[in-house]
Amino acid sequence: MSDFEGAGKIVQSAIDGFGKLDVVVNNAGIHDPAPFESLSVEQFRRMFDVHFFGTMMVTHAAWPHFLAAGYGRVVNTTSEAMLGGIAQLTSYGAAKGAVFGLTRNLATEGAAHGIRVNALAPRAHTRMSESDAERLATLFGMDDEMIRQVQASMPPEHNAPAAAFLAHESCPLNGEVLRVGMASVARLAMVHTLGIAKDPITAEDIAEHLEAILDVTDAATP
Repeated sequence: MSDFEGAGKIVQSAIDGFGKLDVVVNNAGIHDPAPFESLSVEQFRRMFDVHFFGTMMVTHAAWPHFLAAGYGRVVNTTSEAMLGGIAQLTSYGAAKGAVFGLTRNLATEGAAHGIRVNALAPRAHTRMSESDAERLATLFGMDDEMIRQVQASMPPEHNAPAAAFLAHESCPLNGEVLRVGMASVARLAMVHTLGIAKDPITAEDIAEHLEAILDVTDAATP
């Protein structure tokens, strides 16, 4: 699906098998954690090929069918890793951040055509996360039993209801990200604060009013 021709074949297989296309769920992913200084450009490109370009290409192949039908649902998979907070995920987090940007912009463009585009940020214990258990245990100082407890709290099936909801024709959301898993669902959103207004604004003004600029009280979602 990270190849343009292959992505088209995936979509065409669905059309051939079912006669039409209502939903695309982009969930393919890989994981390659490492310190930033040791990651090669090729590793970054491979991460973007799968996460971003795979998502983009499959959706791009489906888009004309959605436009013709005047209807469509796209469910992408992003991650809280795009927000930072866990070391050695610069390539993965950056690729997932690109998926977030694609989701938001496709949601804007598709709205006039009956197409809604949303995303999941799953908390799930999968084969991909299993391979990273030892590294996370070291980062967070967890022993084997603690790791097992955390993994048991994140069964991947907890994500399925949210994916089904976002894919359903009755879903009113567009351009949203649902953080799901561990028996919870929450909205993951960017905000812009009230900030300060002053003309001209100097670097000293920003330093002096930094607390107000960063204050999320009464912040809005763009």
